[in-house]
Amino acid sequence: MNIMLKAGWELLMHDGCRYAVPGSWRADAEGFVSAPNGGSLSVTKLLITNWAAHKAQIRAAYVHPKIVHEDSDHRLWFEIGSEPQVQHYIAVVNGLTVCMGLLEIPSNTTPDAADTIHRIADSIGPAPDKWPPDEK
Repeated sequence: MNIMLKAGWELLMHDGCRYAVPGSWRADAEGFVSAPNGGSLSVTKLLITNWAAHKAQIRAAYVHPKIVHEDSDHRLWFEIGSEPQVQHYIAVVNGLTVCMGLLEIPSNTTPDAADTIHRIADSIGPAPDKWPPDEK
């Protein structure tokens, strides 16, 4: 999976998707993860027919993203809202499925908020078919 977890972080799996969050965050059975300071992450898998069409539909729904971090053949990541409650839309394609995360971190109460946001965003993606992998 090529993910390096920061000390104190945990790797979670839900609905065919994977993501990493600080150990103080708490996950529920629906893929919703909450932080002690009010931050949150919701991850779900979507079925699509075409990645380019999906991105166009999302861009039409979120007309004025604040910042576009990535718009590539692999990932769409942008910010909406304004400080201190900025939301990050992060979608990673895997064939005809997308692991989509909505991340909200209050920057005024999160130490190293930018680093935390980037680590979470970079960890979102398809889960392996089998987890944990077989020991060799």
